[in-house]
Amino acid sequence: MNDRMKVLAGGRILLGVASVLAPRRFAAAVGVSEPSSELAYMTQVYGARAVAMGAGYLTAAQHERGRWETFSLAIDLSDTVAGLVWGRRPEVSRRAALSLIAITAGYAAIGVTHVVRRGVAWH
Repeated sequence: MNDRMKVLAGGRILLGVASVLAPRRFAAAVGVSEPSSELAYMTQVYGARAVAMGAGYLTAAQHERGRWETFSLAIDLSDTVAGLVWGRRPEVSRRAALSLIAITAGYAAIGVTHVVRRGVAWH
């Protein structure tokens, strides 16, 4: 199961780097029709967060990884709920909302499975 978590961490880093280096291109790839400067900035902010989450997990000592998994799951669940709420708004692109919800919900589903199997670890 730890291999799956390492793959998720690597995916976070790849998505995060793409968001930081090419925020407008990343936004267009997920379906945003007119990325603004503000959106580019926010995409970079969340990209940096994804890189930190992935790198934190991969560089953590084995006994610290449970905490990273639990916090990452909390973020994935929060992002998924936000996507579900905002995705219902008429001004939000359906393609963009569904693309991002698919990413965060996918991470959350795998994270839930992993955290439930090992039990919640905060230490």
